[in-house]
Amino acid sequence: MKRWKWIGLAAAVCAIPLVVLAVPPGGKGPRGERKGPGPGRPGPHRGEMFIHRFDANEDGQVSEGEWTDAFRTLDANKDGVVTKEELEQHRAKVREERFQKRFKELDTDGDGSLSIEEFPGRDRAFKKIDADANGLISPEELKAAREQMRQRVEKHRRRRAGREREGRGRWRGEAEE
Repeated sequence: MKRWKWIGLAAAVCAIPLVVLAVPPGGKGPRGERKGPGPGRPGPHRGEMFIHRFDANEDGQVSEGEWTDAFRTLDANKDGVVTKEELEQHRAKVREERFQKRFKELDTDGDGSLSIEEFPGRDRAFKKIDADANGLISPEELKAAREQMRQRVEKHRRRRAGREREGRGRWRGEAEE
């Protein structure tokens, strides 16, 4: 049981950078709508997500021109083919842009770092993310904390998948450590 408590605590502490960057101020999107599924609300259907992503003029439809523009954006080397690598590069670019935008929104004094007053999480999480203990969180420190959390989650998923393959899943008589 100790292991599960530790994993839960680690996941909660490490998830704070993602929550900080994922939730817009006030928890609402640009048109005032709530972001994310929320309690008791189903998540968006893939079709809705597709329309939302590629509907440049926001008319609720994706026209051929909008799709062509999106394709051109994804086809980085302009060879008429979108590869997995180009998709990954695009995703990384979009993630970085979102990160920078959200960090600037949180950095209300514009000094390029987050003070404890600007940080929307708990003080304990702030101290864990502030690697150099200077009382400020730089974008690099926040990215490092986010990457550490991603690695921990991935390691946990791999271990869990291995246990399930071996027939030692959580509900199949797994001995608690």
